[in-house]
Amino acid sequence: MDKPLFITSDKEYRHKLKTVENLVALNPEPKSLEGIRLKHLASQVEMYEKLHFDCGQKLIKARKIREEIWPTIRENGLFFDTTNISSLKAQLTKIIKRNL
Repeated sequence: MDKPLFITSDKEYRHKLKTVENLVALNPEPKSLEGIRLKHLASQVEMYEKLHFDCGQKLIKARKIREEIWPTIRENGLFFDTTNISSLKAQLTKIIKRNL
């Protein structure tokens, strides 16, 4: 059976990450077998990390945005008065863009 081109478990991720670390320590030539293997494994590890760990970073950003937005909403009385909504929308958009 062929091996998948991507990492399928945390155990496999940890094993490949350790292999990448060991290969980096050897500092192989890019076109050597070790260099090609390093590039291949590093891309697998990077993809796994993006899929499994990037969500945490997005949650941190969302929490930071929320902490910055709520005082702005309270100051502008959004809960009670919606007459100044376009100005508030512009302020909130600026906060969100600054944090992305």
